[in-house]
Amino acid sequence: MNTRTIPLMPAAKLRGKTEIIEYCRGAWSFANTVLWPEQHFDTQELERAKVCIQNYFDDATDMKKAFLSFCQRIILTHRYITAQPGRFVPNPSIWFNGNYPQGFVGTLAWLNNIEKKREEIPGYLQHILTAAEQYVEYVEHPTTKAFNTCRTKLLQQNAKSLLQFYYNSILHFNYIKY
Repeated sequence: MNTRTIPLMPAAKLRGKTEIIEYCRGAWSFANTVLWPEQHFDTQELERAKVCIQNYFDDATDMKKAFLSFCQRIILTHRYITAQPGRFVPNPSIWFNGNYPQGFVGTLAWLNNIEKKREEIPGYLQHILTAAEQYVEYVEHPTTKAFNTCRTKLLQQNAKSLLQFYYNSILHFNYIKY
């Protein structure tokens, strides 16, 4: 007798759900280590922030592109807050909230401006794009090869501060489970 198993959910959907979970975990690790490196948040704060990040990925038509954008926007935010004393990023659940225009939502315009400049000036702020691309690659394929490739590329671009973000994010992604 030939039997055939019909899955309740197609395999592509299962892969997509796993992918979004890993992207959300990777996104939180990156944001946490770049914007709030030495702050501890309670469980409720973390859960609210993670829901906002999940909503971001749920709304994305291309999750990988959204993840690249996410990482670049986090780096741009760090550059913004360190450019002038007194600037800060509010708690993650506020900053990632889609209804808070001075938060993550507001960084889209920054990235759009940079992408326009990249069309005019190839290589403009390439190190930011490289860091994002390589971190996404690591989250998708957490291997020694992916780790070393990023390290090599960022060193070639003399992007030592971004390399430190990368190191910290990898440690957080692999060893800190909140």
